[in-house]
Amino acid sequence: MPVFDALAELLAPTRCAGCDLPGELLCPVCRERLALIDVYRACPRCGAPYGRLVCTECWDRDFAFEEARAVGVLDGELARVIVLHKDAGERRLGAVIGVLIGDVAGRCWPGWA
Repeated sequence: MPVFDALAELLAPTRCAGCDLPGELLCPVCRERLALIDVYRACPRCGAPYGRLVCTECWDRDFAFEEARAVGVLDGELARVIVLHKDAGERRLGAVIGVLIGDVAGRCWPGWA
């Protein structure tokens, strides 16, 4: 760990984006509570949860794309992670978000990785 990072950690310890407890960017408890969408139940066209058979979100809409996937519902811990990354400038959460996106992409498009 570089000296600057160690000093920054000493002065302002890393806190969980979900519960604000010191330690990790996203603690295991908050990671477990993320409102993630099951890709096998989601709409294959728009990514809405529970839209695999009949999607009420996109059935009467036209999109400029063929299919989309969503990582989760923007609520609770996931919403806080996104807001802290986007609005508060917590760029370290980009790695957490990237892992979530990569997991969904890997399940939806197996050859993608």
